[in-house]
Amino acid sequence: MAKNYYEVLGVARDAGAADIKKAFRKLAKKFHPDHNPDDSKAEERFKQISQAYDVLGDEEKRKLYDQYGEDGLREGFDPRRHGAEAFAGFDFSEIFGGRGGRRGPRGVRMEDFGDFFGQQRAAPRGRDVSGTVEVGFVEALRGCEREVSMTDPSGNVRGVKVKIPAGVSDGAKIRVRGQGQPGAGGAGDLMLEVKVGKHPSFWVEGTQLHVKVPITPLEAYRGAKVGVPTLEGEVRVGVPAGSQTGRKLRVRGKGVASAKDGAGDLIVHLEVRMPETQSEALEAALETVEAAFDGDVRGGLSLE
Repeated sequence: MAKNYYEVLGVARDAGAADIKKAFRKLAKKFHPDHNPDDSKAEERFKQISQAYDVLGDEEKRKLYDQYGEDGLREGFDPRRHGAEAFAGFDFSEIFGGRGGRRGPRGVRMEDFGDFFGQQRAAPRGRDVSGTVEVGFVEALRGCEREVSMTDPSGNVRGVKVKIPAGVSDGAKIRVRGQGQPGAGGAGDLMLEVKVGKHPSFWVEGTQLHVKVPITPLEAYRGAKVGVPTLEGEVRVGVPAGSQTGRKLRVRGKGVASAKDGAGDLIVHLEVRMPETQSEALEAALETVEAAFDGDVRGGLSLE
């Protein structure tokens, strides 16, 4: 069944951009996986909401959707052919009395209907070309520019500059219009899939930027201020006293940039590290720490 993106977001078809954005934020917050762990229905609802906003939050995509429905969002969709496709399967010669020939009543030529529907006389458009472009992790966060080599049917090589938007995700598709193969009706498009490199400490989830931050046992016990790198420089993050490995801290507005929703948050994952060296003094100190535990630290560990 075709989706009604307006119903998904709960807005009217004439809703303004601000109302659509407001409705998306409200629903996204309610159904976000972080607020609904292990809830597959909430996760699916969040995907539907995100898909709807991806269309209605984009002026160009919304126009295509309003006029042609989901068909208008498909790759390679040609609005010039849409009207003619609606009549596929009909025999115009029967309707206009031209069963045995090419002329209908009053000498109307059936070829003329090709011009009317914008199909028969349209010159063929060039073929779309697909490819991949690789960017580093930080380049994807900041945005960058790449030059892609294109070879035309004659064997000539040319360079095409491609702008990679800030916050692009791994597997995202970028369309560069008019840079595909040439054709009488205009050149096709260049379709690029973005491959984003990995980082040993950082990773991205939506607009959230996550990072693993090592801290010492003393910093975890006593609390501390530790430096954490961001795209805008280092920030000082407060580690609460008594922190354990796996504790998460949120730094607002220091995540991934988004043209629609602004910057996301930075999520800091604390990891308590032990010294790599060994000594009698260190062992004695740790024995003191061991004696401070009240009972078995694994006493509550069970599958029951």
